[in-house]
Amino acid sequence: MSKEQEEHWIQQEAAKQRAFEEINGAVGQIMGQIDNLSLQEEVQEANVPSSVSQLTLAIQNV
Repeated sequence: MSKEQEEHWIQQEAAKQRAFEEINGAVGQIMGQIDNLSLQEEVQEANVPSSVSQLTLAIQNV
């Protein structure tokens, strides 16, 4: 492999590494957003019974 070919190969590998790191970072952000959405959903589900019981009490007090 000539010096120019070697330099070109090194540049390509560096570009691949940067692309991999960008993709990996984006996947990490997406996974974090999914986790946040899952937690929000769990909180909403956890709040449903208390909301239902509050409505039931309000209806009984009418």
